[in-house]
Amino acid sequence: MNYVGNIYVKLHEVLKRQDGLSVGEKFFSIEKELGAGFILADDQMIYEAIERYLKHPIEETDEPMEEVEFKEWVESKFEN
Repeated sequence: MNYVGNIYVKLHEVLKRQDGLSVGEKFFSIEKELGAGFILADDQMIYEAIERYLKHPIEETDEPMEEVEFKEWVESKFEN
């Protein structure tokens, strides 16, 4: 398998993913999946770590706030 080419394809998927993480956070998460630094890993290890990262579900739903909770949240933003 051509891991280098497939790593680029998988990284494209990672960067397109709308999970609320910055690019740095995404790479840090992949490195956590890797269990070592990128510099110490071979192409297969990096590819497999990216695949594991992509398998994590994205939380897409927000819990609605009660009216009282919303007012408290707004007030907390204006406190000094």
